[in-house]
Amino acid sequence: QDERGRRSQERGVRSDLAFDPSSRAWTELPPDPLIPSFDRSMVWTDAGLVLVGIENVPQPGSDGPAVYRAAVLDADAGTWQRLPDSEISGYDPSWFWAGGKGVNPTLGTSDGGGNDWGRAHAHGGILDPVGGVWWPLPDPPAPDGFYPGVSVGGEEFVASLMGWVLHVPSGGWWR
Repeated sequence: QDERGRRSQERGVRSDLAFDPSSRAWTELPPDPLIPSFDRSMVWTDAGLVLVGIENVPQPGSDGPAVYRAAVLDADAGTWQRLPDSEISGYDPSWFWAGGKGVNPTLGTSDGGGNDWGRAHAHGGILDPVGGVWWPLPDPPAPDGFYPGVSVGGEEFVASLMGWVLHVPSGGWWR
């Protein structure tokens, strides 16, 4: 997030900041390769700090979905490593480190409506930031259409907005 707590760069790029609890100070992160992007979020992983953001595409009328992109910060070098783009369409920017993976548990898909993207693109998925590989969620249940809360994550589990809980290591879902 930037200094005003915004997760979007649609109306101008601002610096991302990191907080150092030992010095109790904020420092500016180096410019990242996802600029500009929106619904940006960061998660600490085994690979380091991972930034996930959605590319800016023309709205309405894009010829494809706005998909998640990612980069990993090498804090010592002060540089970012850009990862391959996903095929996950942006919906809820909640990413968690669970079961040794970056996970967005959002259920459902988008197909472009009148724009016809040729197929449905999932709203959630899994990222291995070390290998730079994206996967679909394991056999996700059908969303109920009602969005009762917020996504949350822990060491091995993530909970979707729709009330479904994914055990990341086993790939099992529970209501």
